[in-house]
Amino acid sequence: MEPRDWIAAGALVVAFASLAVAIIALQRTSGHNATIRQFASATPDIALAGQLNQARQTITSITLKMAEITKGKPDDKLTDKERQQLLDLDPIYAQAVETLHKSYDLACRLYLDGSVDRSRFRSQYERDVRKFFEEGTAADKEVLGITTPYTALRAVYIEWFIKE
Repeated sequence: MEPRDWIAAGALVVAFASLAVAIIALQRTSGHNATIRQFASATPDIALAGQLNQARQTITSITLKMAEITKGKPDDKLTDKERQQLLDLDPIYAQAVETLHKSYDLACRLYLDGSVDRSRFRSQYERDVRKFFEEGTAADKEVLGITTPYTALRAVYIEWFIKE
């Protein structure tokens, strides 16, 4: 073999080694990208959970304030000051409940358009959606009726629980 044949063989070996390195790098990058996509796909779920928890905490806080004011007394035993404090809290409570409904409606919109993992969403919020429609307060049932502005929330309830 002549020196140029050895150089060609060496170049071929280097080329195959470079190809192997490139293939290994591509596989590792693909695996890393898949992991990052999994984390990124959970971002909307995490944001929704935070928003829903904040809305629930607001309602709980207002409910605790109302309980502090009444101290377990029936309505006819409340003082005028206590009644006024409760009346002042009513619009704040109603706004907090509306925020909760809007948060669930947004979450359901994201569910319906596929922006969140559907199976994970259902396992997390199935009980809450059912509770709104079947065990909710009279005000909940009135707001979530046939003419509800929360159409996505109602659509998810129908999809999950109304079997035709």
